Amino acid sequence: MFDTAEQFSRVWRPETATTRRVLLALPEDRLGWRVTKASRTLGEMGWHIVTALHEIGAPAGLATDAPGRDSAAPATLADLADTYAVHAGEIGG
Repeated sequence: MFDTAEQFSRVWRPETATTRRVLLALPEDRLGWRVTKASRTLGEMGWHIVTALHEIGAPAGLATDAPGRDSAAPATLADLADTYAVHAGEIGG
């Protein structure tokens, strides 16, 4: 639990940097891979992390214009990771 925005930011900043590194480590040629026919693709799971910034942040009162779940994903993994970094920075300051 956090008592201040500064406490949250001290944790949020390094976590978002790690998440961006993980997104960039996804193999670009495997973004269409799924564990099962019913599961999301690897790329869809990455985009879900990006859209979660809006889906979770907005109801919590965190100001962000991050894309929502109906937004189209970027064409490249680098753009996906950059979109995450920009919008995660809006939340964590």
